[in-house]
Order: sequence, then C-alpha cells, then structure tokens
Amino acid sequence: MKFKFFFWALALISYIAFIFFLCLHDFSGGGFAKIFGIIQIPSSIYGIPIDKYIHFSMFFPLPVFMGLCLKYTKISRIGAIVINLLFGMCLAISSEAAQYFFTRTRQFEKYDLVADIAAICTGIIVVLILNILPAKKRSR
Repeated sequence: MKFKFFFWALALISYIAFIFFLCLHDFSGGGFAKIFGIIQIPSSIYGIPIDKYIHFSMFFPLPVFMGLCLKYTKISRIGAIVINLLFGMCLAISSEAAQYFFTRTRQFEKYDLVADIAAICTGIIVVLILNILPAKKRSR
C-alpha cells in the first residue's frame, strides 16, 4: 500500500511541475512554435478560444492523480472530494498568479481560471464515476 501511495504521490508531484512548466514557459518564437507553425491550429472552436481548451486539458487529469493518491490514505470519500477540489482550485489560482508575477509574456486571465476550475470539477465527476476515490466507510 505504501508503495502505491508513494508512486502516485510522485506522479502527482511530477504532474504539478509539468503544469507549472506549461504555464510559465514562453512558447513564442522557437521550439514548439516552429513545430505547431506547420500545423494549422484554429484560434477558436465554437467561439471558445483554443487556449481555454488547452487549460481544460492541462487540469482535467489532476483529480485522477489526486484520487489515486488519496485512495491509499485513511481519508473519507467526502474528505477526498473536498481536498481534491480545494487543492485543485489553489493550484489553478497559483498557476495563474505565477504567470502574472513571474513572466513578461503571460498574464493572469480570469477565463483561464474558469477553464481550469471547470476541468477540475469535471475531473472530480469522472473520478467519482470511475470509483477512484477511497471506498465508502461501512457503518457497523
């Protein structure tokens, strides 16, 4: 059990580091911009800017990693949902704030935050459907 917890905790920490890399890295100019310059990417889909879809995609897996970590603890199912939601919201707010304070090419956008939180809530629903969180405590 401890191995599984530490494995998923390490995966979660790596995933969070990846989120912050994506939020703080300047993709303009070289590297990825050259690769994606070959591919024609629309600026919006159904009137929603493409970067909101990217934010949603970045934060959607977070509840799964959190759920897999919390599954191997003694935290109740409701506690795991609350921790998942609060941690996800704190991470979304801090990633947007980091863009504002630590980069010159990125800025805080409230609709990015909305996309992040929508992804976290959707991810929690998927986690509940897939039954990843700790099992319900049985009454005796």
